Formats: sequence, C-alpha cells, structure tokens
Amino acid sequence: MLGFGSLIRPYMARQLREVAAALRVTERDMEILDFVASKGTTNFAEIAKQMRLDEKPGTSATRVSTALSALYGKHGLIDMKVNPDDRRRPLVSLTTKGKRVVKETAGIREAVYERIRMAMNLTSDEVSMLQAIFERAGDNFRQFLAQKTE
Repeated sequence: MLGFGSLIRPYMARQLREVAAALRVTERDMEILDFVASKGTTNFAEIAKQMRLDEKPGTSATRVSTALSALYGKHGLIDMKVNPDDRRRPLVSLTTKGKRVVKETAGIREAVYERIRMAMNLTSDEVSMLQAIFERAGDNFRQFLAQKTE
C-alpha cells in the first residue's frame, strides 16, 4: 500500500504544480482557494486550522498571511472585508476571478484523477470504496496522533 502512494503522490504533485504555475499561483494558494470556496466566507483562523499549521512542516502563519496578501492584492482572487463581529479577523471570500480559478483547477484535477483511475483499471465503485477506506484510515490515524500528544 505504501508503495502505491509513493507512485501516485509525485505524479499528482507534478500535475498540480503545472496547473498552479500556469495560473501563476502556488500549490498552497490552490489549497487556500479550495478551502475558501468550500466555506463561502471564512477567516484567517479557520484557514490556519484547515491547513493544520502546527502539524505541517514548512507551513507557518506568516506564509499563509503572505499567501492571502498575494491572493488579495497581486492576483485579485480573494476579497477581504472587515468582520463586524471582530475587526481583527477579516472575512475572506473568493472574487469572481477566484471562483473561476477554483472551477478551472477542479476540472483539471478531476481529469488527473480520471487518468490515474484509468491507469489503475478500477471501476468507479472500486474508486469510491478506496476513497472511503483511505478517508476512514486517515481519520483513525489523526485520532491516534491526537492521543499521542495528550
């Protein structure tokens, strides 16, 4: 099983890096955009929690803040507004351009997933079963790690 992941992960990473480069954003930017799209409106604290800043090496609050600034100012992909409930936590949402980029990347990602599925010669049902197994395994492992830190 681990051998399989070591084959797929670099292929996926390479494909997504190419997409990100074409859109002039980073993979981290894409992760942030996907999360903001899933929430509609969110804030920095939720983004930091989603990106598990305390768990991921190389992902710091400063890097996420820098990414948000670039997505807002340089790329115009997100909008930041004052939060009436807490002025220290601006509300973050996607601009029309940001929504278009998320839609484009989702389509490309789906095409990559489909190429992988075709190469593995699995049915849609088998892929769904694998996804469920990996999600459950991931949840269980996260719980295991949380118990180890207590």
